[in-house]
Amino acid sequence: MVSEKRPKFNPIKPNKLNKRKVLNYYGGKFPDCSGKKYRYPKPEEEEKWMKLITKALNYRSKMFYNHRYGLKKIKRNSKYEYLLYHCRPEQKLRRNKRNKDRRELSKIFNLQNKDVHHNDPISMSIDKAVILTNSEHRKHHSKEKKDLIKNEKIIYNKENKKK
Repeated sequence: MVSEKRPKFNPIKPNKLNKRKVLNYYGGKFPDCSGKKYRYPKPEEEEKWMKLITKALNYRSKMFYNHRYGLKKIKRNSKYEYLLYHCRPEQKLRRNKRNKDRRELSKIFNLQNKDVHHNDPISMSIDKAVILTNSEHRKHHSKEKKDLIKNEKIIYNKENKKK
């Protein structure tokens, strides 16, 4: 039995991060994103931000590393996930747009137990939005459907390799 040698996990050190790239990622300045559940540093506390972002990047890298080499799964850390994705200015604007559309459509339709589905995620136009019930939404985004698609791709790839 030949075992694949995996490289040692090398965490990122705080002084190795490029501050200019990090600031560019957040739109030129560190975000002000403290909420009820988690406390983040103030935008002026650059050193604390760099340490926190380093921890978040190491968390994400460790998750990918463990997944790639079939090691123990790491528990999801919503604080770091929010910091790396949802706290970004463009994601806040997209979330704001979705919430605004939901409010707007709820005035017209009864949206209880229903979801607004944007068919065009880039423009997020309300004209192309569709109202789905929870069961319809689950049919579109269920884990079972994703697994079926994944299995179809695997079977398709295996058939292509045989030829």
